Amino acid sequence: MNLKPLKKFALERLPKESSLREVILAESDEITTQDFLAKVDVWLKLAESESRR
Repeated sequence: MNLKPLKKFALERLPKESSLREVILAESDEITTQDFLAKVDVWLKLAESESRR
């Protein structure tokens, strides 16, 4: 899966102090679908946690 659009979104739209932003930007530009499915749950939990702050 191509993460470039997600990484662009993270860079442009998420706050610089966001842990989610840092985690997404640290990923490779391409990951397998299986890896994406494993990671998306963590990303969603981070997003939910950050939205409560």
